[in-house]
Order: sequence, then C-alpha cells, then structure tokens
Amino acid sequence: MTEIEVLDKIAINLRGEIAVSNPFELIWQAVTNGTGGAKPFFFWDMLQLFLDPDTMKILYQARDKGIPFFVNPYYLSLLHVRVPYFAIGADLAIRHYVVYSQQLVDEFGHIVAWEKEDQVEPGKPNAAGWILPSQKNVHRRYPDVAILIPDTMGRACGGLCASCQRMYDFQSGHLNFDLDKLQPRETWQEKLERLMLYFENDSQLRDILITRGDAFMSSDASLEKILDAVYRMALRKKEANRSRPEGEKYAEIVRVRLGTRNPAYLPHRITSELVQILGDFRDKARKIGIRQFFIQTHFQSPMEITPEARDAVTRMLTAGWTVTHQHVFTAAGSRRGHAAKLRQVLGEVGVLPYYTFSVKGYMERDG
Repeated sequence: MTEIEVLDKIAINLRGEIAVSNPFELIWQAVTNGTGGAKPFFFWDMLQLFLDPDTMKILYQARDKGIPFFVNPYYLSLLHVRVPYFAIGADLAIRHYVVYSQQLVDEFGHIVAWEKEDQVEPGKPNAAGWILPSQKNVHRRYPDVAILIPDTMGRACGGLCASCQRMYDFQSGHLNFDLDKLQPRETWQEKLERLMLYFENDSQLRDILITRGDAFMSSDASLEKILDAVYRMALRKKEANRSRPEGEKYAEIVRVRLGTRNPAYLPHRITSELVQILGDFRDKARKIGIRQFFIQTHFQSPMEITPEARDAVTRMLTAGWTVTHQHVFTAAGSRRGHAAKLRQVLGEVGVLPYYTFSVKGYMERDG
C-alpha cells in the first residue's frame, strides 16, 4: 500500500463515509512527498498553524525542558482542527493525551517512580520484597506475575502519553525515542537468557507481561526471539517439575501477555508478519501448558477506533490472542459518557474491558 493510499484510508470513518478533510493529513502528504518544497521541520512549523498559541507555548516549554514530544501523523490526524460548534472539545480525551500540561512541564526533572516497587537498588529487595536480576528489565510486585522490559525498540512507544506512569524513565533517558540508542546491543541475547534463568528458577511465577514502553515497537525479529526465549524457559520449567516430588513442584507458566498501545497509536504496525509470529508462538506454547494469551491494549476515546484500529484488532484475534483494554481514567476521557461509549465500541470490535487505571498526579506518589 502506498502512503497516499494510507492517507486516503485515514479519511474514511467507521461507517465508510469520507471524513472531513484534516489539514494534518494534507501536511503529512506534503512532507512525505515533497510537494511545496517541504523540509523536515515543515511538519512542526505547520503545527503552529493548527494548534492554539497557548498549546504551542507549553510544547515549546516542554521541548526546552527536555521532555520528548513524540506522536505520529496518523494519530495527529484524529485531532479536530476545523471544529463545528457542536463538536468543540470532542477530541479532548486524545488531545490531552499527547499535548502536555503545564503541571507536567513544571514537574519534569523531579518525577520519581509512581510505584515504590519501581525503585530498585542492586542486591536489595524492592518495596514488595523482591530481589530482581536487573534494575531496568524486570518489574515485580506480585508473587505470580513479572513484567519483562526488553532492551530493544520495545523501550519506545508509538507516541508518548502525557499521563504515562513511566515518565520518570523518559526523564532518565532509559525510555526514549532515539532509535539508534534503542538498537539491541550484542549483549542483549546473553542478558535475555539470564533473565529467563531468573524466571525459570522462581517457584511462584505463572504470568509474564512483556511491555514498557510497547511490546509491538520491537521488530518482528526481536519480538520473535523474546517469545521463543519465554517458550524455552517455560518448557525447561515444566520438564524440571517431573523430577520434583509432590508439594515441591514449581508453578508453571500459564499466561503470556503483551502490552501495547499501537492498535490506537499506530495500527499499521499489526502486520500479517507480526500476526504470523503471534500465531506460531501460541500454537507451540499451548502444547506445553500455556493456556492464556493476552494482548493488553489501551484506547482512550471512541475516536481512536478507526477502520485501521478495527482491522488491527481483527488480525490479532485471528492469531488466537485475546485483546483486552485497560482504560486510563482521565477527566477528559470519562466525561459526558465517553467511557461508556468507548466500552460499547470496543465490544463491537472484539476488545474486552480489563480494568480502569486511576492515574496519580506527578506529585501524589507519597500521598
């Protein structure tokens, strides 16, 4: 599919109607295809024409403060920029998600981990009592669940959410959008095996969540290697249990989850090749006792359920994975029935509500 065809598809709403022309789409077309002598900074310049001066002032302050501003043209095309009177404010749920607040700009540089379990010192247990094999690659709070954060492009996202609870990691630079820095080092494969050994030797672990920033930002090859490592670890764990007496057997892996917001931010990422990797992993993992396969995604507004997002969800479902939704409960996203409408639309495309996440303010962690 050509870029022009993609842009044409973006202009179609869920009812198959041609949507109102969006200047962001026209700008991206100009930048991509070079019409009008467009330069790389042309897109940023044009933002100033379609975002109000107060918004641009905050974005400039954020840039000067060192806050990454990362959002792709597809997602920007969802914003209202030529708004009829009856639709004023209809896009606040997504606008507030990618346009930073003054509070964030003021607090950036002083943000600490929202959850105390995220504060890890080498060789010392975290707040939940776990001694972790890596400060940056494993997060753990509950006995049967562990989060795996790969040293891959998966440390980036399809866009940076203003309310991200990992903002402190963007502040430190561990999570970032410098794709060169995010390339896996040669030592990553060795580290991955060491992390799998930690999981293999844990007697309580049953559930692994691969996320943070976004599992689907990893390349197909990287994600396939990670899933294969999880499979081999789970198989070794199962085989070792055969020689353990009753009452001393370890918990075995029964659930694998992938955390991603790309179905909303960049649904074009869910390609047939990615779906094949997901399906192949599920097929072989089921044979060794892994029974649950979840893709935990995150939509914030019914406006994000575009034809592209709907098709992405359909592809994930055909791979045999259950797609669930975690809703970040922001003021803009919960007003005037938006949350209820979002759940209704998600149900129509096959996404199951999982939980609502109530966000703490940047200065509320110790409250």
